Amino acid sequence: MTLADSQDEWINETVLRKSAAIAGIQGDYLQAAELLEKILDYRRRINDDPKLTTTMNNLAIAMRRLNNLERSKQLYTESISISQI
Repeated sequence: MTLADSQDEWINETVLRKSAAIAGIQGDYLQAAELLEKILDYRRRINDDPKLTTTMNNLAIAMRRLNNLERSKQLYTESISISQI
């Protein structure tokens, strides 16, 4: 990956993150969850544990608001396990 590719990915992640926040504020939790899943994939790929756990928690909140309690629990549990390492 070149520096330009890396910068493009960072810009894309930033736009996704801000869009997810706006969707959440507007109550569009489905849209927020879809965007947060993409961000989560990116965070896993670059091994960014502190931001990975934050993204997991945000996605867990969106999943809880969508009444997907199993996915929400899975995300919270994984986030806690990463934080304890």
